[in-house]
Amino acid sequence: MFKILKEISISEGVLPPVYPIQVPHYVLLLCRGDVDPNWQCEVAKWIVHSTATTVAAWGPHTTKWDDAIDWALIL
Repeated sequence: MFKILKEISISEGVLPPVYPIQVPHYVLLLCRGDVDPNWQCEVAKWIVHSTATTVAAWGPHTTKWDDAIDWALIL
């Protein structure tokens, strides 16, 4: 059961300086469309370096987000 529900809106090209959740959590990315690949890579790294245990993406171009998260884990 989830104890924390936190919505974070991120505009393309902007990254919050500090990840707001410091406990293990699940991330659901709600995608609106294609984004700049460099920014997507930075967001993926930001998520991977948080305490997220699982990440899922929903919406258009979600496979690009899946790939970005996978690459962020590898690099």
